[in-house]
Amino acid sequence: MIRSALQRVLSIALFGGCAIGQTPPSIKQESKDTACSNIVALAGNVDIKCSSLTPAQRKIIEGIPAILNKILANQLDTEAVMAKLDEMHKDIRQIRDSQGWPELTVEQMKSITDAAAQFPRRKMSIVVPNQERDTSYFSKQLAQALKADPANWDGQAQNIQAFAPPDAPIPLGIEFRVPYDNPAFEAVAGALGAIFGRSAVRGVRNTDVPIDRIDIWILYKPR
Repeated sequence: MIRSALQRVLSIALFGGCAIGQTPPSIKQESKDTACSNIVALAGNVDIKCSSLTPAQRKIIEGIPAILNKILANQLDTEAVMAKLDEMHKDIRQIRDSQGWPELTVEQMKSITDAAAQFPRRKMSIVVPNQERDTSYFSKQLAQALKADPANWDGQAQNIQAFAPPDAPIPLGIEFRVPYDNPAFEAVAGALGAIFGRSAVRGVRNTDVPIDRIDIWILYKPR
C-alpha cells in the first residue's frame, strides 16, 4: 500500500507539476517548453516556479513534498493517503482538461457520429500539427466518432511537424479545410461547435484539398 501511494504521488508530482503549468508554444519543430521546472526532490525544500499557475493550482502542487515525507516516515494512514491522492489526481485532470482539449464523453461522441451520419461514407483526414498529449488523444476520439456506424467516414488522424515564424500568432481551434462549401462539413462543425462553442470551430476554403475529402486540423484549444 505504501509503495502504491508513493507511486501515485510521484505520478502527480512529475506529470502534474509540469502539465498544468504549460502554455501553448509557437508552432515549431519541437513543442516541449513548459512554464514549470520539474519536481525532482523527495526531501528538503522544493521551489516551484510556475508563473501561469493560479493560487489553487499552486496549493495542489506545493502539498506534494510534505505528503512524500510523511509516507516515507510511515506517519500516515495509507488508505487515507490514497483517498486524498485520488482527489488530487482528479483536481489535476480537471485543470489539464481546462487548458487543453478535454476527453469527449460518450454522449458528445454520439452527437458527432449522428451529425456525420447525415452524409455517410465521406473521406476525411484529421491533422494534428506538433502534437500535444491532449490534441493527439482528442484527434483519435474524433476519428473514432466519425468512422462509427452509421456515419462510416473513411480516414485517419495523422501527426505532422509544422513551422511558422516565431512572432506568428498561435493557431487556435478546430479548422475544417475544404475545397468548397458543403453541408457535410457544416453538420460536423455544428456538432463540435455545440460542444466547444461556435468560436472554436471554423471553415477555410482550400482548393489544394481533394474535392472528395474534408481535412480537419486540430490546433490549440482556445482559452
